[in-house]
Amino acid sequence: MSTLIRKRALYRLLRSRLRRRSGRRAEPLLSVVLPVYNIERYLEPCIESILGQSFTRLELLVVDDGSTDRSPQIARRFAERDRRVRIVRKDNSGLGAARNTGLAHARARYVAFADSDDVVLPHAYRDMVRMLEKTGSDFVVGGFRRGDEERFHVPDWVQRVHASTRTGLTIEDHPEMLLDITAWNKVFRRSFWDATGLEFPEGVRYEDQVPMTEAFLRARTFDVLKSPVYLWRTRGDGSSITQQKATRADIRDRLASQTRSYDLVREHGSEVVRRAWLVKLFGYDFPGYFQAALIASDDYWELLREQMTRIRAEMSDDALAAVTVYPRMMSALLADGMREAAEDVFVFNQRHPSGWPTEERDGVRHVVAPLEAAGDVAPVLTMVTPADRHPRSRLVDAVWEGSTLVLRGFAFLMYVDDVDRALAVRLVDDVSGEVVEADVTPVEFPASELRPGREFEDHSRSGFMARIEVVDLVQRSRGPTVLWRIEVVQTYGGVTRAAGFTGLDNAGSVGVRPTRVVDGHAVRLHGTVSRGIAVRVAAHWAIATEVRSSGPGAMRLLIDSPVDDPVVGLHAETGEARIILERSGGIVVAAQLAAGAGEARPLRALHRSGASSPVVLGSGVELDGDPTVGTPLSLAGGRAVHVGRPAGAVLVDAVRAEEDALVVEGTAWGVSASTLQVMGPRAQTASASQLGQGKFSVRVPLVDDPWGTGDAPLPSNRYVLAVREDQETPVTLTAALRHALPAPMEAAGYRWQLSGRQNGVDLRPIALADDERGAFQQGRRQKAYTTRRSAERLDVVLFECFAGRTVGDSPLAICRALRERRPDLERVWSVEDRSAAVPAGTRAVVRWSREWYELLARAKYLVNNNNFPAFFAKAQGQVHLQTWHGTPLKRIGHDIHDAGLMSRSYMRMMDAEARSWDFLISPSPYCSQIFPDAFGYGGPLLEVGYPRNDVLLAPGRDDSRERVRKGLGLSPDQRVILYAPTWRENVRDGGRPAKALYLDVEAVVRQVPGAVVLVRGHANTAASASAARAGVVDVTLYPDVADLFLAADVLVTDYSSVMFDFAVLDRPIHLLAPDLDEYRDRVRGFYVDLEDVAPGPVHRETNSLIAALVDGDDARWAPRRSAFRDRFAPLDDGSAASRVVDAVFDSAGEGR
Repeated sequence: MSTLIRKRALYRLLRSRLRRRSGRRAEPLLSVVLPVYNIERYLEPCIESILGQSFTRLELLVVDDGSTDRSPQIARRFAERDRRVRIVRKDNSGLGAARNTGLAHARARYVAFADSDDVVLPHAYRDMVRMLEKTGSDFVVGGFRRGDEERFHVPDWVQRVHASTRTGLTIEDHPEMLLDITAWNKVFRRSFWDATGLEFPEGVRYEDQVPMTEAFLRARTFDVLKSPVYLWRTRGDGSSITQQKATRADIRDRLASQTRSYDLVREHGSEVVRRAWLVKLFGYDFPGYFQAALIASDDYWELLREQMTRIRAEMSDDALAAVTVYPRMMSALLADGMREAAEDVFVFNQRHPSGWPTEERDGVRHVVAPLEAAGDVAPVLTMVTPADRHPRSRLVDAVWEGSTLVLRGFAFLMYVDDVDRALAVRLVDDVSGEVVEADVTPVEFPASELRPGREFEDHSRSGFMARIEVVDLVQRSRGPTVLWRIEVVQTYGGVTRAAGFTGLDNAGSVGVRPTRVVDGHAVRLHGTVSRGIAVRVAAHWAIATEVRSSGPGAMRLLIDSPVDDPVVGLHAETGEARIILERSGGIVVAAQLAAGAGEARPLRALHRSGASSPVVLGSGVELDGDPTVGTPLSLAGGRAVHVGRPAGAVLVDAVRAEEDALVVEGTAWGVSASTLQVMGPRAQTASASQLGQGKFSVRVPLVDDPWGTGDAPLPSNRYVLAVREDQETPVTLTAALRHALPAPMEAAGYRWQLSGRQNGVDLRPIALADDERGAFQQGRRQKAYTTRRSAERLDVVLFECFAGRTVGDSPLAICRALRERRPDLERVWSVEDRSAAVPAGTRAVVRWSREWYELLARAKYLVNNNNFPAFFAKAQGQVHLQTWHGTPLKRIGHDIHDAGLMSRSYMRMMDAEARSWDFLISPSPYCSQIFPDAFGYGGPLLEVGYPRNDVLLAPGRDDSRERVRKGLGLSPDQRVILYAPTWRENVRDGGRPAKALYLDVEAVVRQVPGAVVLVRGHANTAASASAARAGVVDVTLYPDVADLFLAADVLVTDYSSVMFDFAVLDRPIHLLAPDLDEYRDRVRGFYVDLEDVAPGPVHRETNSLIAALVDGDDARWAPRRSAFRDRFAPLDDGSAASRVVDAVFDSAGEGR
C-alpha cells in the first residue's frame, strides 16, 4: 500500500494532533516591555529573539527612551512587519522610568521585561506562561546564561538555585532565590504586580533589585524553572551600565538599593530569609566591587567600607561560614578597613583562580593566604566550610554495551581529597520521585585531562565508571516519555552534595548520543549541562535504519517504529517539500523526501496513536547525498534528522597523521571542485587535491610557510576542518569515528587532538607532555622551579619576546650580536609553540614545559622585552636584562592615570619584575626621563639606542627589503603602505582586546595608485583575525616588525611606538587618529602633545589620509621627521645591540 501525502494535508493533520496554533490573531496573553536607548548594535537580535518565540500570543512594547542613534528606525522596521510590536516614545529618563512607562501601556494578563542588549532564549515565554497557567502562582522565574559575545556559561549559583523545577514556593521555602533579583528572567501575573503596588525606582541604577526583592517577599507563591530562559550579555566593550562599577554614582545607587531591599527583608522576612540576604550581600553582591574598591578614590572606598561594616556587624559566624572563602575573607577585610591586606588577597586570588593551598589546624582545614598585613584574623575567615566544597564533575564517555549504558567521567569536591569522599551516581524521575542507583567503580583519570583542574589538589583518583541497566529503567518508567535525570552524589564529613554534571566532553562519544531500542522503548542520553543530563526513555520513536540518495534533492529512508504504534505520517516544515510514504511489513515505513527551499527543519513522525516523535538516525547509519547537488539532510543533537535545501556536505570516516600532514578520508557530496583545509584564527592550510565526488582521500598539511621563510608547524590554537571554497559546508565525522575520539596523533612536532562536533571537526595541537599539562601539573612545576633556582648557573642566555609569541624585537638583535661576541654561551628562545622559527645556531624551548622551568631557574642570563609570569623570581647570580618594547607616546606603568586599565595582579607583577632587572635599556634621553618612575626602577639604565632598530640601518638593508617583499608576494613597483595601529583598552571583542582598524583599507587600495596595504595588529590583538581582501595582507603574525618597516614605503599608525622606530628610515609617516581626543583625554593619556611633535600629518578620517597619499607631497614633512628623530631616536645608529653586549655580557658580574 502506498499513499501520497502532500505537505499541506499532512500539515493540517499534524496541526490538530500536535496542538499547533492557528494563524488567527488573538488578544495578547503576555506583554513584553523592552526599554531602548542607543543600543543599535544589539537591538535587532534582541527583538528577533522575542518575536521568534514559540509562544506567539504576546505584544512587544518597545519604549524608546530618547535614543539618538538608529535604534528607533530598527524598532520601526519590526513594527511595520509585525503587528505585535508597539512603539512608545518618551524623553530620556532612565531604565526604571522606561519600564514603568511600558507597564502603563501593557494590556495582557502577564507581563515580562527584557533588556535591549540581551537575548530571550527559545521557548522561554511558552514555558513560563504555561507554568503560570497551570499553577496559578504570582510569577515564575527561569535560569539564565551569562556571557560575552562569544562565550556563555551558567553561573554556579544559578545552577544551584535552579537545580530543579519547583512550583508553589514561598521565599521561606527557598530563601536562596533572593540571589535572583533581576527583572528579565521572570514572567509576572499582572494582577499580582498591580495589587502589590510594585514599580521600578526612577533615575537610579539597579532599578530592578527593590521591586524583585519585594515580589519574592510578598508573593503568595512563585514557581522556579530549571531551564535557562535568558542570555544576559556582557558587552565586549564594557559599556553596559552594570559593567561600570568603579564610579561614585554606581556605588551610591547600589548601596541605596541594598539598603531599601534590606529594609523590606527586615519587614517581611523571617530570620532564615534575613540570613540568606546577608549571605547574598557578602558572597555575591560585594565581590563585584572588590577591584573597584582597591583602585577607586578614598570617598568611594569609604562609602563601600561603611556599608560592609554595617552588614558585617549583623552577620554571625554561622552566616559568614555560608559564604565561600574568598568573598568571605575579602568582605571581612574590607569591612575592617584593611585595604592593604585586601589587595594582597585580591592579587593572590587573581594568580590562583583554580583554588588556594590548604593546611590542617586542630583537625580543621584552612586555606593558606597572604594575610601578613592583616595580623591575626578570625578562624572563620580562613576555614574551609561546606560552602567551599563545590561539586565538579564531567562526563567524558557514554557508550552502549548491549542494553547497558556505560558512563565514564570524573567528579570531585573542591578542597577535598578524593579518597575521603564517597561517590555515587543515581537517576531520578522528577515526576514519580523514583530513584535508581547505578553501579559505580573508580578509575584512574589523568590530571592533565581534568577540566577545570585544581592547582593545589591532585584529583587523578576522581575518575569513575557508572553502568546503567536500562532494562530496569524502562520497566520503572511511567508515561510515554520519561527523563531520568543523572545526579552525581558526593558525601564528605556528613554533608552530601548531589548535582548534575558540571561539564561535558561533547567532542567524542558523549556528543553522538545514539538511540537504542530496549524492551520496545527508545533510550538515549539527553540534555545539556544547564538543563541537566538525563537518560530519555520514550515509548514513541522513529529510527532511520537506512538512508540513501534517490536522485537530486531526493532521499529514501527506511524508518523503524514501535509494532503497536507504527508511524503513519512524516512532517517537515521545508517550503514545498513532499514526503511519500510506503508501508511495508507493518513496522517499516519507506519515506522518500523531495526537499525544497527553506532552512533545515526537524523531520517528525506521526504515530497511529496521534503521538509524534523526532526521526533519528540509527546506530551505524550515516547520511547520504547526491554527488552533484549534495544532501537535503542534516543532523542535530541526538542524531535527529533535519530536512532542508540540498547542499554540499563532507563526511569524514578516517583520519591519520603522516609526517607533517593529516590524511583525511571520507565521502563528499556537492563539493567536487573544492579542497579541504585546516583553518584557525592564526593560520590555515589546504589540500593540494580536490575532494571530487563520492569517496575521497586528501592530504592536508599541518605546516605552513606564510612569509616565504620556510615551512613551520602551525601556531598552537583551535583549528577546524573546513571546505576552503565554502566554509559554510558542514564537515562532520561518522559516529564510529567520533566514538573513538578524542584521539591524539603525532605530526609536525605536535600531538594533535582530533575531536568532533555536531556540525564540525576540531583539531588542537598539544605542545606540552601529559605531565606538563593542567593546573595541578603546572603547580608542581612551579614548586620545583622554586627549588631549582638555587642550583648551579648554566652558561645559557634565555631569550623571550612578547611571552614567546614571536622571535624578534630587541632580544633578537642582541641574540645576533652575541653569536660572534660570546660563542661560549648557549642561546635558547622561550617560545609559545613550535611555530616560532629561531635563528640558526639557537634552539627553542616551549613555555611551561619542564625544560623551560629548568632554564628559567638556572640560565645565567635572561633577556626579555616584556615580563615573565607572576611566579618568576630572579635567582642569585642570574643577570636579568629588560629591553622593553617601544618608545612610549602613551602613558605606561605607574604613569597611567586610570588604574582600572591595569589589573592589580599585573601592576604587582611589574613592580616585582622591575626589582629583578639588572639592566633596563633606554633608547633615548626622552625614555630615560620616563622609564624609572613609570616602572618603579632604580637600577642601571643603558641609554644606548634601540637594538631592535639596528637592522633598519644595517649595510644589507636593501637586500633585506627585497627579500621581505618577495616573501610577501609584493612586486617592486607596488606602493607598500604599512598600517600598524596600537591596541585599545576600550575596544574589545568577546572580552578580549580587538584590532581597532579605523583605516578603510579597501578605499585606500581602490583610490591610491599601485597601493597594497599591510595590516599589522598589536601583539595584544594577535588572536583577533582579519578578513582576507584583495590588495590587503594581514601581517599581524609576521615574526619581526622590523622586516615590515624595511618593506614599507609609507607607515600609517596612530599612537603606536612603531612611529619612533620607522622614523629611523626617514620615510613618510601618517597618523590616522579619529579617536584622538577620547584616547588622549579619557583612556590612556600621552607624555607629549602628539599634534605638536608628530613626524607627519594627523588625520581624523580615511578620506583625508587618502588625499595626502595621492598628493604625495611628503617633502614638506622632512623637517618634522628630522626633528622627531633628533628628539626620540638620537642614538639609533645600527650599533645599539653591540653596546648592550659590551655593557651586560662582557662585564655584568653576578647581577644585582
